[in-house]
Amino acid sequence: MIAALAIVAELVLGGGRKPYGGDVELRVSDASAIVDPHAALDRSGRMLAALTHCHLFRPVQALDGHIDIVPELAAGPGAFSGGALTVTLVDGARFHDDAPVTSADVIASMKRLATVGPLKALFAEVKASDAAGRALVLQFPKGAQLDEVMALLARPEAAILHGGRAVQGAGCGPYRASGTDPRGITLDAFGGHPEGRPFLDRVHVEVRAERGPRELATAFRYGEVDVAWEPVQGAPAGAVNLGGGWASWLAIVRPGLRQNDRLGLRRKMFAATRDARLARYIEGRGAVAVTPWPEPLAPTSTAIGAGDASTLLGLVIAYPDGDDELAELARALRDALRMVASDNARVVPVARLTAQSAARQSDPIWDLAVVRHEWAASTRATAALELADLLGLPGLAASDVLSGQTRRWADAVQARVDVIPLAHAPRGVMLSAGVRGVSASSGVPGLADGYRPFKARP
Repeated sequence: MIAALAIVAELVLGGGRKPYGGDVELRVSDASAIVDPHAALDRSGRMLAALTHCHLFRPVQALDGHIDIVPELAAGPGAFSGGALTVTLVDGARFHDDAPVTSADVIASMKRLATVGPLKALFAEVKASDAAGRALVLQFPKGAQLDEVMALLARPEAAILHGGRAVQGAGCGPYRASGTDPRGITLDAFGGHPEGRPFLDRVHVEVRAERGPRELATAFRYGEVDVAWEPVQGAPAGAVNLGGGWASWLAIVRPGLRQNDRLGLRRKMFAATRDARLARYIEGRGAVAVTPWPEPLAPTSTAIGAGDASTLLGLVIAYPDGDDELAELARALRDALRMVASDNARVVPVARLTAQSAARQSDPIWDLAVVRHEWAASTRATAALELADLLGLPGLAASDVLSGQTRRWADAVQARVDVIPLAHAPRGVMLSAGVRGVSASSGVPGLADGYRPFKARP
């Protein structure tokens, strides 16, 4: 009934797009992406980037799961030749400070992307310049393919900001931050978005540290929030699972480990990931991993190698303190190692442990860090780039990424042991009854941030 009302309203209201009223309750651990899209490091952050920022192009997920990249600030797909993409901006788009979106803002945003954030190595090779009228030219490296270029421009980090500056009011997404209330941050519907004012009046964002996906799932079951970042067992009647999205469980190897120990540890882990105890834990959640990437995003099909015999014993396995899901996985890995390698491994919680922090620690107290990574990439090439940034891996050039020629680099990564993949799992997104999802500005297709939520008036 609610979905039917929404469809009828779209047909009747047309360009006027009067709102239903109502709101949606979100809970996030970090709201920094409202100001700076580079701060969008997980699905909730990317949803905020989708709600508050816009891009030249955005992803749209079809019912069959296929991802299309379509224009948002661009008036059309543009012309592409010799690595040069010429696009014309739509008329009437405004930033949240009510300034019009101009080609100068796009050029300034491209220049900022070359100096900060995970895409700086790529955008350092992109040259942006004005053309006639509202048109501009983006010059990419020789050999770049149009589908890779559009996927890159649709990522959350590639948002267009007023003057290229990450400050309050510099976004141009469908919702504008209007202030705070006792519940957190309020995002109000904004009429300056290229697609017009959204039907939903506002989004309430509660900023609150979570203890992993299960705590948010509990809040969803009790009706405290309208969005959960994974399927929820025992969800309230009428809740919808949008599906899509990928998460990976990875074991980051302690930086600075000797090469012989790294190779030996790889063999030990290779055996442990195929042990029945770990397989039972993973069963129903996902699939045992053979590459660091989920299969739809893997730039290589070569499985990680087995390596030589291990010289390490008494491994210390770390997991993020308070994350029940990863704690269980760490204990399952410990038990598997004890059986297949006679290793008296032990498990320890570590505060504020993430994939990014684990890969960059100089002298950690652990040998392996079990972490979760939620993928933002929509193509194999951008997934290779994402892993390179996550782990600080060198050797991935912009010309390789944008031409899709990443197989050789990915095979070389497989020969190393900086990261040992444990499992990959599809991660759907739950919306509560009365909320529906449609495509929105985002670089994370298939996740909740790839949709704009609406709730019908009671």
